[in-house]
Amino acid sequence: MTALMLGAGTGRAATDHLECYKIKDPLALAAVVDLDSPLLGLAPGCKVSKAKMLCVAAAKTVVSAVNKQTGAAIVPVPLAAVPSSNDRICYKVKCPVPVAPIPDQDVTDQFGGRVVGKLKATMLCTPATAGGGFCGDGIIEAGEACEPTDLGGATCASAGFPHGGTIACASGCTLDTSGCRVAGLPLTGQTVSYTADKNDGIVGAVAVPDDGALEHGTPSSYLDNGDGTVTDRTTGLMWEKKSRDGGLHDRDGVYRWTGDGSQETIWDWLDDVNAEGGTGFAGHADWRMPNARELESILRYEGGTPAAVHPIFNTGCAVPGCTVLTCSCSTGLYWSSTTVAANPPIAWVVSYSLGGIIAGTKTTPNAVRAVRDAGS
Repeated sequence: MTALMLGAGTGRAATDHLECYKIKDPLALAAVVDLDSPLLGLAPGCKVSKAKMLCVAAAKTVVSAVNKQTGAAIVPVPLAAVPSSNDRICYKVKCPVPVAPIPDQDVTDQFGGRVVGKLKATMLCTPATAGGGFCGDGIIEAGEACEPTDLGGATCASAGFPHGGTIACASGCTLDTSGCRVAGLPLTGQTVSYTADKNDGIVGAVAVPDDGALEHGTPSSYLDNGDGTVTDRTTGLMWEKKSRDGGLHDRDGVYRWTGDGSQETIWDWLDDVNAEGGTGFAGHADWRMPNARELESILRYEGGTPAAVHPIFNTGCAVPGCTVLTCSCSTGLYWSSTTVAANPPIAWVVSYSLGGIIAGTKTTPNAVRAVRDAGS
């Protein structure tokens, strides 16, 4: 498979290619169809006859590529963008004769089922995109934040991570900030100063203002990932959103830290989260219970009674039946994974209504919220 200009670079296997095999098909077909593609438009009255190829999904790694006319080596372009309308460029290929012949294949399509035989690789179809601009062509264009080898001057600092680290260009020409460092305690969210109420009998302003005046700490930067999760780009944590649909992620679901064998515990619930959909909630199977400090990091001490979570964790919940894709809900007491060391039957619970941490007996039901490391 040589002379490939589109697709992954040397050593990188792409899984979005089609490998087309010449076949012998016993079906004597005569059909008329209209074809319509976004790229090339309408082609009416097309006659369809005997099938000639079977194309299957394939992974491809470029071993070498040259221009046969000039002898110059060709470096495959790392095409990262999803092709519009699944457009492809198909290259003619010739593969060595396999040690074992490729067996006849029993296939089914819109014209019925039958056995096709004498399979022989004849084409490799790679993703293609209309025009000259695509992610991986080395030019940062509209809609792109970077190119694989060109960050466009972006740094961790310019992306909102003032403590440095390594920024990269991800697939699709978006910035990957998972390597940026975060440091410092998060802001409490309090913006009102209460030092005017000090009433200490001493005339003059307070020399050292309180939290609401200083707003000291690392600003939070949250991203709703659109899949039922929220990433805190300051701490590098990805949080589960809560729903009001009575399901696995319902905000009112409560569990015991420790059960007696007849009750579902927070650990049983976590197993269900990591097994959800076969691949885990939102495609991740490494969800865990947050420790006490992690749970406290999303408290916001401005408003509430007296504290609450950031609004990204309490949005759209007035609608009963809303899912994690349409709302983000919170309740009062949440279990942490941190035990009170001096009294192991008790664990630390974070209260989003009281705005702090309290101790709770492990057999008491409380709410849960899963977390994972966003960069893992």
